[in-house]
Amino acid sequence: EKRTLDKYIDSFWALIEQAAYPDGLQLCLTFWDGLHSALMERIDNLAEGRPDDKQIASWYKVARDQWQLMEIQRKLRQAHPAPRSTSMVTLRHLALPHSGPAPAPATPRPLPPRMMGSGIQWPSTPKA
Repeated sequence: EKRTLDKYIDSFWALIEQAAYPDGLQLCLTFWDGLHSALMERIDNLAEGRPDDKQIASWYKVARDQWQLMEIQRKLRQAHPAPRSTSMVTLRHLALPHSGPAPAPATPRPLPPRMMGSGIQWPSTPKA
């Protein structure tokens, strides 16, 4: 059974109040560990606006905000489904006839130098 985020936050808050658990990193990690996996990933990938790792209230706010955005995006995808791709299914029947031998592979360029200690060493190039 899927619990809503609000129910999770309410029950988590009630437990920490009952236990008089202090705010801090361990509390935030415990909260994060109980989140829905998609929400966990979304919060992990935030470039800015990440919650403070020592303030549980900031985790509540960011989790609610991100969950709301995920729900809006889900509803938009349902209302406007992406068009089906016809690339390979249709194009495989339109293959052009082959004219002549396959082109020779391009000559590999030497790899750039790699800094090793105080001197430059060239990595070995693979043999064809």
